[in-house]
Amino acid sequence: MRIAITVGAGLVLALVLGNSALARPALPADADQAAPPQLTAAQAQRQLATAPLSWPQLRAAARSARGQTRAPAAVRRQSSGPLGLNATYTWIIDNFDTSAVMDPLLWVQVRDLNDGGEEYFWNLSRCRPKSPSQSLWPFGGGVNGSQLACDAKYPNGVAASAIMLVNPKAQFDGATPGSLRMAFDVWFNLRDFQEAGIEADGLFVNLLIPPSDTNPELRRVTLLHRTGRFPDRYFDDPLEIDFLAAQNVYKPEEILNIFEQGEVFIEFLALTQRPTEGNPAPTTFESGMFIDDIRWVSDMAPSNAGGTPIVTVAPTTGASSTPQIGPSDTPRPSDTPSPTDTPGGDTPTPRPTVPTPTMRPPTNTPEVIRHWALLPWLTSN
Repeated sequence: MRIAITVGAGLVLALVLGNSALARPALPADADQAAPPQLTAAQAQRQLATAPLSWPQLRAAARSARGQTRAPAAVRRQSSGPLGLNATYTWIIDNFDTSAVMDPLLWVQVRDLNDGGEEYFWNLSRCRPKSPSQSLWPFGGGVNGSQLACDAKYPNGVAASAIMLVNPKAQFDGATPGSLRMAFDVWFNLRDFQEAGIEADGLFVNLLIPPSDTNPELRRVTLLHRTGRFPDRYFDDPLEIDFLAAQNVYKPEEILNIFEQGEVFIEFLALTQRPTEGNPAPTTFESGMFIDDIRWVSDMAPSNAGGTPIVTVAPTTGASSTPQIGPSDTPRPSDTPSPTDTPGGDTPTPRPTVPTPTMRPPTNTPEVIRHWALLPWLTSN
């Protein structure tokens, strides 16, 4: 199995997008469009079963680096009421613009979960950013993904997993905020309809729960599951996960306080459906999806977000807690990714590569394995 592993900081990203199974965000433009059919719990489990994870591999990835710290995060304060009341604090987890590779102090494991065949995994891209220069593209890494042009149709049969390790509780020095959400911006141009018996393509954001005495398997809890096709919308409908009261999408009665768990793995999982005899070439569209500006949003200023000054935004009426940047602020680049070489044969750890504006001959990318903290479970067998 081809794997791209980088090891990093504080939470792990569990990929399962959507409060309602493959439901697209509710938008005014949807008035004349039927919502995509929602997945049942059984259908979701069948899809997730096609992209299995290995706890020993994930634990080894997190164990392999210690003692590193991430750069400080600036905290932005915004109030929506008079006299500075109703303050909201926002600070970036990753805006994908500070490095030429995915942050190895945050993303502990990046993998193509397919066995053999073509190779695609999450990678930085300059094709369609919201923030100044780069966003995250689930199809832009790997031997085949690094060859994709920005306007190429996304491939079938992709199971791209990117896992983040985060610890928001450590940022509040023993205090508990009244609200805490992980927010991020998305651009979707996915097949959001059933086709010849094949379910829609989509994004899952999952909480990963390590094995225990009562449950010997690594468990995925889907916190969000989304699909959609909005090529003309530009990152203007952020998605959020409530870390104080997260809901299991496929078991709605299960409400989780992720904040109190401390260090957690969060997985972003992009799944596109595999061809079948009845549908050998499922429909796909240009680019597919991008995510950008993953951030924390809270009613309390963190004490350990890096110690940088809080930037105060003047009070405005009805201000959004997740400020957005429109198309006029950030023009859409037309750059195409450059190819990057993964040495021939089945290599155990393919690494994410970074697209550049022009195509160039393949180059090798050195492996980076680092981590910032020793977790209690890292020392267990």
